[in-house]
Amino acid sequence: MGLRSKEEVQKAIRAWLKRTEKAFDPDFDMLVEPDLQDRWKSRVGLPETSRGYHGVSQTSAYYALSLLRANEKTERATRILRRVLEARVYDEASPRYGEFKLIYEALDDDVLDSNTTFFVCFSLLVAAFEYGARLGDELVTEIREACALIPPEKYAGDLSVGYTNARLSKCCVNLAICEWIGDWDRFEVSRRHFNHFYDVNMSRGIPERLSATYYMVDFVALGLIFRYVKDLEIRQKSQRLVTLFLQELFFFGDRQPIPARRTYNQNVGA
Repeated sequence: MGLRSKEEVQKAIRAWLKRTEKAFDPDFDMLVEPDLQDRWKSRVGLPETSRGYHGVSQTSAYYALSLLRANEKTERATRILRRVLEARVYDEASPRYGEFKLIYEALDDDVLDSNTTFFVCFSLLVAAFEYGARLGDELVTEIREACALIPPEKYAGDLSVGYTNARLSKCCVNLAICEWIGDWDRFEVSRRHFNHFYDVNMSRGIPERLSATYYMVDFVALGLIFRYVKDLEIRQKSQRLVTLFLQELFFFGDRQPIPARRTYNQNVGA
């Protein structure tokens, strides 16, 4: 198992951007979602353009970040991110207030998938922290304000598999957001989440070790902490968790399922 060089990563990003280009809808500044799942068809309104429905998280948001990473079409990336910021629940009376929708055209406060918000934040936070100078102060402020509205995670003291993947990712996103906006009460709730996850998984290993998908999700989440969160205790524990993940990957390397049971390698119709 070897690490890719920066040049190899950049080459892979550019190749993905080239394939994805044909899914871009210039009339709405988002990527078209090629295959709307049957379970969602009754939960979306009419598409915004004749091209079809528009994906938000692992499609448009990642596309915008990839454009920034490749130093291509910054103006387009900016327009996409503004569209992504529109794809939120605006009803203050809704328990989903502030969350992002999986499909832009999702009705009312239906986000379709509760994991969408942390996937979107992977892109928004990195875009703001790494490429803020290119995006401009106004858009970075809009991203910061949108992140501040994301509902905090409620603490749950169970020891279930829920303390892997989605729960960890939401926790890591919240830690990064709370430091950014200076919400220290919320930061301490997220710290409690994180410490619970750390204690459970350092003692028993990662329960969902057979999901190659969620290993990658967890790596991204921990990388977000290690790069952007300043709290020393959290950073040190993140480093130990990454070490544990790597040990398990090496040990179970020849037994990883192909393909993973759940995969976020997106088919964007390109």
